[in-house]
Amino acid sequence: MTSHTLSYYALEPVRRVFRLALLQWFGLSKWHLASAENKPYIKDIVAYVNTLPYQSVCELGCGLGDILSRLKMPEKYGFDVNPRVIRVAKILTMFRRAKATYAVLSVTAENLPSLKTDVWILVNWTHEIEPAELRSIVQNILGQHTTDDGCLIIDSVPPGIGRYQHDPGSLVAGMECSVCRLGGDYPFDRALYVITRGERPVQST
Repeated sequence: MTSHTLSYYALEPVRRVFRLALLQWFGLSKWHLASAENKPYIKDIVAYVNTLPYQSVCELGCGLGDILSRLKMPEKYGFDVNPRVIRVAKILTMFRRAKATYAVLSVTAENLPSLKTDVWILVNWTHEIEPAELRSIVQNILGQHTTDDGCLIIDSVPPGIGRYQHDPGSLVAGMECSVCRLGGDYPFDRALYVITRGERPVQST
């Protein structure tokens, strides 16, 4: 067992206690308690995005910043509808010695950040959005808020897990985009996809 592994197991109880204390202090659900190390899909997103030669990333529905705080890009933006979640995200990101800009935002097709970034991340909430609305959100992001060769990462879950199951291809119907599966098999049959502007193929990890 490496020293890095030993350090992780030694610090993990401290991380969980600190995280739980923050959740209780800010009145947030224990749903947020699980760390990124226990969520394989987060590991795959981070590993993939950190290989990209880009400068900027924006995550809508960023939660506690578990993804953003692990990305290496110099420009990182996170938005969430819950002000208390954003406050905890700022604390945890600082605790990880990382930097990101966070703000409160209720996302709709007409209410998107006034940013143009290389990568967008929309995971763990899109299954609650009606298909037509999500299609408008995704197409607005890719059409107006993404750099020319940028991409968007989105997830999908099967019926019974979320209210809606989305086909990533249908979300970008009529647009010049390529769609590729990212990562492997996850709990609850979650699937990750990378949607890239243009026809450049995207390599999955």
